[in-house]
Amino acid sequence: MVTMNKVRLLLGTLLLVTASTSAVDVTCEQTIYQAKEIITLESGWPNAKFVVVSGKKVTASANTLEQLVDYNVPMACINRQFAEHVIVPGFIEAHSHIILGGILLNLPIISAMPTTRPDGSEFSGVRNAPQALALIKHYANQFNDPEQTLLIWGWDIVMMGGYHLDKDILNALSPHQPIVVWDSSEHHFFANDAAMAKAKLTKDDLKTVGVKSADGVFSGQFSGPIAGKRILSNLTSTLLHPDYVLPRMKSLLDLSVRNGITTSSEQGMGIFSLGHELTLFRHLSAKYDKARLVVVPFSTAVLAQQKTVASAINWVKTLEKSSNERLIFNGIKFYHDDSFLSLSMMEPKYLDGRQGLYIIKPDALYDTLAPWWKEDVTIHVHSNGTDANLSLVNTLSRLQREVPKFEPQFVVEHFGMTTPTIIQRLAALKGMASVNPYYVYYRSDANVKYVGADRSAKAARLRTMVDTNLITSLHSDTPIGPPDPLEWMWIATNRESLSGTIQAPHERISRLDALKMVTINAAKTLGIDSRVGSIEAGKFADFTILSHNPLTIPASNLRNIDVWGTVVSGKIFHATNVVPNMALSHGALAVDIDTLTVDKGLVKLWQQFVVNNKAAHRSH
Repeated sequence: MVTMNKVRLLLGTLLLVTASTSAVDVTCEQTIYQAKEIITLESGWPNAKFVVVSGKKVTASANTLEQLVDYNVPMACINRQFAEHVIVPGFIEAHSHIILGGILLNLPIISAMPTTRPDGSEFSGVRNAPQALALIKHYANQFNDPEQTLLIWGWDIVMMGGYHLDKDILNALSPHQPIVVWDSSEHHFFANDAAMAKAKLTKDDLKTVGVKSADGVFSGQFSGPIAGKRILSNLTSTLLHPDYVLPRMKSLLDLSVRNGITTSSEQGMGIFSLGHELTLFRHLSAKYDKARLVVVPFSTAVLAQQKTVASAINWVKTLEKSSNERLIFNGIKFYHDDSFLSLSMMEPKYLDGRQGLYIIKPDALYDTLAPWWKEDVTIHVHSNGTDANLSLVNTLSRLQREVPKFEPQFVVEHFGMTTPTIIQRLAALKGMASVNPYYVYYRSDANVKYVGADRSAKAARLRTMVDTNLITSLHSDTPIGPPDPLEWMWIATNRESLSGTIQAPHERISRLDALKMVTINAAKTLGIDSRVGSIEAGKFADFTILSHNPLTIPASNLRNIDVWGTVVSGKIFHATNVVPNMALSHGALAVDIDTLTVDKGLVKLWQQFVVNNKAAHRSH
């Protein structure tokens, strides 16, 4: 007996065969991509073997060609190049800094952490302070231009014993070459006398917030964005010049694409200059089609430009309306407390007696956020420490009581140190979290002496977040960590630190939950889940093409999966064709640190520095 389904399949097959005999005449209005496996993350249809793409968007997915007969796709329009690969929704970077990351990762580096440069080369990380000093001295000798300021990135305050550099030690390394060292947390800057002279500091600058001094004399230490902008003032025009910064922004995006990212983000447009940065993003996105960009402006920059909160809100809403499919503006970014990396976040207690720092104090937080909440603007709040996260949840509770919302766009960025109660309350209040897994991998070993073994291990409590149904995404906060979602998934499922210790194993999550955190959940925290994040009809055809299934491969091997490439809006990008810009490598002044000589004089210099500055240079 011939069923109707068999008749339809036969007719469809005849159509496909007929079309294939004249493939040269076929115009593919739709394309069927075949894969070994397709993970859709669409709850009602989670797996497939075929996906139909029409133009830039997904039309359907299926497990057999028979299920697609009614779409009348010619055989010549079946693309089998992924037949031995696995397709997953395009990876999404929920929190990055495209301008800052593009600049810093292409600079000379003294980071204590392993660092991937945009050209693909690896910086293994300095092992101690004298080695970092040797690198600074090497870079100064290589740069050798007293008329220009040498900018170096990566001094790690915590890993270097909690010490901030100052002008005296930098003068000892190079008295004539102007040097500014930007710390790894991006919150602190250190300069020698030559660099401060280049910046043309005056006595009035001693009054600037974050500019450190002793007895009316600059110490060479600059903490926070306001002081940082001042010491970098003579460099800003160069750093933001399109000829300088656009290739560096592109280099970071290219690295992201090679790692499977189809949507990246800028969490804080306006760190340097709101107008200049907006122009840069528009220029970049107009020509860059390998990834989408979601841009969130920095509240302080918007308020400085617009003067009043009402006009700032109107400006953000107008900006959002100018979004297109490749450049999406969404919400506003605030800073509640300070840095996790430099351990200046707000914790109840530090074992060495240091004190954290609030950017927006708890008693001002409600009044700061309420106008934006009432106007339905998506709110992103940088908040790291336990006290800060408790304060933030208390504020969200008050906002919900006064203006209730069932679907608020309220995202806690980083959410590093928490308690189960804080997590449960954030979930109940319909907030979301975007979490940095490198707090476990890079920082948990070093932080033990400052916050204790238990608290250090329990940073980024992902299992608790999953168990409370808190929508949670993962991110790199590049340049803090590399834009490598498979490594984020590996950290989240294994919770292994640099020493190989498994930190708080009960906070490990499943591979499926980890995949959601770099796809659909990341789309939700960026407010773009109606467009991307899963493979389903009506969404953009954004896919990441992998060598193995991340849901079945052992969790220990997740970061070893090869990324074949990506598909963005139906356009295919093979990872090997996204070629690094090697011309930028010259500015990094790269050196093999294992061959770098650390002479006894530098060891003595550091020892004397520690003796002289034991109290003054601790992070408090």
